[in-house]
Amino acid sequence: MSFSNMSYALTSNKPGEKKLCTRMRVGFEVEVAAGTICQYLHGELRPQGYGAGCYESVLQFDNIEMIGALCFYPQEINIRAMEKELMRHFDWKTVIGLRYKWVNIRHSKWNERSPGCMMWHVYVRSRDAKRADRELRLWLHPSTPKKDFPWCAVTHYISDWKAAQNGTISVKAVGPVKDENLTMILKHNDFVELTQAKYCPVEIPGMLKQTTTKAFGPRTCLSMFLSIKARPVHAEKVAAADVNSDSDSDDSLLEDVSHKFTKVTVKGKTKSKKQPPKSAVAPTLEHDGPVLTPAQQLRAKEAERKRKMDLENNVPSPLFIMVLPGEMEGTYLFISRLKYAALATNVLNGLVPFFTHHLGELTTTQANRVIAKWLSMSLIHTTRRKELVWCLETLRA
Repeated sequence: MSFSNMSYALTSNKPGEKKLCTRMRVGFEVEVAAGTICQYLHGELRPQGYGAGCYESVLQFDNIEMIGALCFYPQEINIRAMEKELMRHFDWKTVIGLRYKWVNIRHSKWNERSPGCMMWHVYVRSRDAKRADRELRLWLHPSTPKKDFPWCAVTHYISDWKAAQNGTISVKAVGPVKDENLTMILKHNDFVELTQAKYCPVEIPGMLKQTTTKAFGPRTCLSMFLSIKARPVHAEKVAAADVNSDSDSDDSLLEDVSHKFTKVTVKGKTKSKKQPPKSAVAPTLEHDGPVLTPAQQLRAKEAERKRKMDLENNVPSPLFIMVLPGEMEGTYLFISRLKYAALATNVLNGLVPFFTHHLGELTTTQANRVIAKWLSMSLIHTTRRKELVWCLETLRA
């Protein structure tokens, strides 16, 4: 379960003594409950100290190397599905593993452009390191057509800086490589700060199934999601509809102020005495939140500035930047901008009315026949019974 079978010596607690530690690799059959056994072994080895325990290896090989990282992939993706997509490009001749960890370029006074960042790192066998690094650099870069990326999700591969310094990969540790890595790290940070990942509340069994539509021709459900365009005007409509619904609910219900008063009985008479605010009773117990360091405050201000700039951008952009397989089998992860978060939620909650309105089919029966290729019939029947339609004013079902 570790990276190698080599033994190493550590200094013991007693002076003049050393403790010999051995790394072992344990394999399990498919039918065996590997998780339970690993948990038991980890609990038994953990008290020994020195980082002892049972850990899962990225690849089931002794000599493996980390060759680079993938930008613009969220943490919640399905690792196994993405590894299969990467290995399919190599015709299953190169074994690839992924691990989510920090980037190796550290912050220093000579390198002020390197913020802390976590990405999905690529691991391969040592003998395949140079060839895999060369192929990934030629494949996963911005000039590649979108349809050639795994799940049509645009990503960028960057070589690992330490692997370049050690000569493990095909590129050398020169200035342009480091400058490219720093630029992509900053872009990845912007992507993380300006987007959100959301699971669809309903099951989509036919995400990759193709069917013929009247308005768009042959399309898959994935291509339909990626072709949805949005503007800030649409986000403003959704926000205005939410504000109106909140104000209507506030007007219909009277404000309950009974919790602000307490009953006091004085000489047989009952009076109401207003309670002081909590801040006047215990001002030292209230905290707005955790105390941020100066570096964290600066990063929070920079993230807020980027969000404001993104809100002012009126260029039409995709509602869903990418759709990736989720951690659980059969689920999908929808990545959208923060400014379109409410609109994306409305679309995912009303998929049947949304597709019915935009497909442009002549009858409801024809629309059901097309949508049934992508969504379950039980969801379609439930929506039809509720008589839900897509409203263009509030942009919701």
